[in-house]
Amino acid sequence: MNKMVLYILFATIIMFFFSCNPTENNVPEFSAKLINTTDCKTFTILKNNKIEGDTPSNLDCFEYSFTNNVLLIKHINSGFNCCPGKLTADIIKTGNILEISEKEESPGCHCNCLFDFDYEIKGLGNTIYHIKFIEPYKLPYEQPLEADIDLSKNNQGKVCVERKHYPWKD
Repeated sequence: MNKMVLYILFATIIMFFFSCNPTENNVPEFSAKLINTTDCKTFTILKNNKIEGDTPSNLDCFEYSFTNNVLLIKHINSGFNCCPGKLTADIIKTGNILEISEKEESPGCHCNCLFDFDYEIKGLGNTIYHIKFIEPYKLPYEQPLEADIDLSKNNQGKVCVERKHYPWKD
């Protein structure tokens, strides 16, 4: 009888350890980093009066793509001083909210311009996330650049808001 109780106890302990999975659905631990920033953008006008690139300068946008639990985000036309020093970002995940706060080292010149930021975020599942950018040059009354994205339905997309002041629009 004692052997039977020991076998049952041992089997229960083994089942407990194998049933515990610290990463749900094999999703790696959350990590996020800024991987690239552009220089100040010039928006060259081509021969047919079309602006170089896909996004006009009056739009503040983010594009995203999601593959293998890695979310790549490109923030297009983020406004900063044209001599910002080092550009950085803090990326905070609270539940299903991703808050990206972009910063400049110092406003070194009397001008502003637009930059692109590239981010890599790992450890996300196929669910809905709210992406929110904290932009220091956005005016308080302007619509924030934020949106819900459903990674279970759309693994890529683009979200834009219009900006009507310098540096977005001359």
